[in-house]
Amino acid sequence: MLPYLSVRALLPAVAALCFLGDTRASSCASTRTLTVVRREGPDRYQVEAQVPAKPGAGTMALDPKRHLLYLPTARFGPAAPPSPEEPRPRPQTTPGTFEILVAGAEP
Repeated sequence: MLPYLSVRALLPAVAALCFLGDTRASSCASTRTLTVVRREGPDRYQVEAQVPAKPGAGTMALDPKRHLLYLPTARFGPAAPPSPEEPRPRPQTTPGTFEILVAGAEP
C-alpha cells in the first residue's frame, strides 16, 4: 500500500484517491487533472500519466476488474451572493448537465 505522506507530497491537492493493487494510485486533484502514479520502490513514485479532467470532477470511483475510473461532474453556474447563513456559497449545478467521465488505460 502507498504511504499517505508520500502520495500527499507528490500530489498536494488530492480530492480523491483510488488504489489498484499496490503499484498504482490514481487521483483527481483540484487542478482539474487526473494523475496516475506508479510505485517504483518502497519510497519511490513516478507520475505515469496526467489527463485533463473537467471542473467539479473531484469525486472518483474505480472499477478494479476493467481498470476504469468514473468521475461525475456537471456544468456550474454562478454562486449565490454571500449571506450570514452561507458566507461562501458554492456555484450551483446547471440542470441537465450531469455527466460521468470515464478514464482508463488504452489496451
